[in-house]
Amino acid sequence: MDTSTPSHEPFYSPDRRPISPTLLTTMEYLSEKEQNALQDLLVRKLKGVPCEHISSLTLRDIATLSPNAMSLPSIPPDIQLDFFLRHRATMLLHSDTPLKSKNQQSLTLTRALFFYRLSPTHQFHRYHDSVRWNIFVFLALLAIAPDKFTRASRDTTTTTWTENSMDGDGDIEGEGSGGKAFATTYLASVLEHHNSPQNFTLREHFIEIWKFGPWEFFRFGAAQQKVLRRQCGRVGREMSRELVSMREEMGEERYQKLVGKFVGVLVAGRRDRDQAPEEGGRGEDIDHVGGNWDGDGDVGLEEEREGGSRREMEMVHIADNYLLKALRVPLKEQYVVEIEVPGTETRVARMEDAVQAAKRVRARDMLLTMMELFN
Repeated sequence: MDTSTPSHEPFYSPDRRPISPTLLTTMEYLSEKEQNALQDLLVRKLKGVPCEHISSLTLRDIATLSPNAMSLPSIPPDIQLDFFLRHRATMLLHSDTPLKSKNQQSLTLTRALFFYRLSPTHQFHRYHDSVRWNIFVFLALLAIAPDKFTRASRDTTTTTWTENSMDGDGDIEGEGSGGKAFATTYLASVLEHHNSPQNFTLREHFIEIWKFGPWEFFRFGAAQQKVLRRQCGRVGREMSRELVSMREEMGEERYQKLVGKFVGVLVAGRRDRDQAPEEGGRGEDIDHVGGNWDGDGDVGLEEEREGGSRREMEMVHIADNYLLKALRVPLKEQYVVEIEVPGTETRVARMEDAVQAAKRVRARDMLLTMMELFN
C-alpha cells in the first residue's frame, strides 16, 4: 500500500500566490490551547480600539492573512496591523497616550496612537466630550475672537499649516506657527478623518505640528465643562435652525457642497435632512471606516474564493505569516510611564478667552467661518 504523500494541485495564498502544500498553516494546525491563548491575546491587544474604527478581527483573520487583517483602510500603510500588534505593549506602557517627548516616544508610535484612536483626548473623531469641546472652542475663537490666539515665538516650531493641503491658497493670515494655525489645522484634520478617511495628508501634518510644537489641546475643569455643556446645547439648537435656513437659501446641491461636509463633523447634527441635529452620543458618528462586521471575519474573501475551495483559501505560507508573529509578541506587566501634564503656556489661547468666546459665539458665526476657511 502506497503511504507516500499524495500529490495536490497548488494552493494559493489570499493574494493568489501559489504555495507548497508542505509549507502550510491553518487554524487546524494550531492546538485548541494555542488558539485560546492567541485569541485571548488578540482581544487584549485590540482593547481600546473603537470597534467601528477597524473591521472586527478574529484569530482566523490573523492565521489566514485575510484581506480583512492585511489592509486596514483607515490606517496609514506603515503602521498597519502588524506594527500595532508588535508595539501594543509599548503603547500600553505609555497609557495609550501620545507624548511630545521624542526621547520617550517615537513619532511613529505617536502617529499610531492617534490613528488607532486609543486616546480620548488625542484623536480626530467627534465622539468624546474632550474632542467635541475642543472643536467647539476652536471654532468659537476663530469665529469671533481670532485675536485672542497665542502666537508662538520663532523658535518654538518650524512646522506651518497652509491651505495648500486643501486648495493651494497659501498661508493662513501669516499665523503659520501660532495657536490659530494649530486650531485651524486640527479642524481641517477632523474634516479629513470623517470625509476622506483614506487620505492621511492633513492628519499626518497635524500630528507633526503637535509633536514638535508647543501646542496642546484644552483640558477643561469641572466648572468649565458645565459651561461648555450649556453653550454647546444653546448653539446646537441654533445650529438646527440655521442649517434648515441655509438649505432653503442655497438649494440642496449647493448646501451639500458648501455646508453638508461640516454637519456631524465640526458641528452637531446628522446629514440626513429628515433628522434634526443633536449634540453628543453615538448618534453623531457618521464615519464607520471599515464597518462593524459580524460573523467569522471572512469579509472580503468572496472574490478570491471564486474557483477555489474554502480550505485552499485558508492556507497560508508559514514564512509569510508576519501577522501571527506580531500577535505572538507578549503583553507584559510593565511600569507605566508618567504622562506629561501640559502647562498653561501650551494652550492656543487663555482659558478665560476661550470660555468667553464659547459664551458669545452664535451658530451662524461658526458656519460662516467654516465656509470661509474650508471651501
